[in-house]
Amino acid sequence: MGIFPTESFRRDWFKVANLVTSLRLLVSWLPAAILLSAPDDSPMRWWAAGAFVAIAATDVVDGYIARRFNQVTAWGMFLDPLVDKLLVGLTLVALCGIYHWLIPIAVLMLAREVVITWQIKSRGQIQAAVWSGKIKMFSQALLIVILLLPSEVTPGWSVGISAVNAVLWTLLSWLDYYERFVYGRPVVS
Repeated sequence: MGIFPTESFRRDWFKVANLVTSLRLLVSWLPAAILLSAPDDSPMRWWAAGAFVAIAATDVVDGYIARRFNQVTAWGMFLDPLVDKLLVGLTLVALCGIYHWLIPIAVLMLAREVVITWQIKSRGQIQAAVWSGKIKMFSQALLIVILLLPSEVTPGWSVGISAVNAVLWTLLSWLDYYERFVYGRPVVS
């Protein structure tokens, strides 16, 4: 099939689930842009957090539509994680400009995405997310939302706990993907 599901794209791009995912792709830059336009603790930080939550939450919508109406496609399985990576990656990079301590965490998170994606795609596979990847995405999104909010509404302990949680799930999901897809060992879910 190759890395890019060309046939699936031609056949399935117009399905509702894929259109929702495509819309997510088109607006995935918005939280980072809002944050960069008002990096201080202004009310715009609420807008950036709200935009991130709305865009991330539509991931559940397109997944539900795809499963409920039998619209699961290779194109959707290719595009959906790409949009998640773009949303998280762009927002993390923007946040690193404000929170310099976040840089090594962001590098770890982005390295995991690049390596896992390369491993799976280099084998010509498209792989649906597994439970550890979904928890990883949720923990990273939670950290990002906490960091997007104005600092006066987020206690320091919540930032620390969320950062540790996101790092742990990033590493655990990385190991889980290697066990499942690189080494091909059965993993009990």
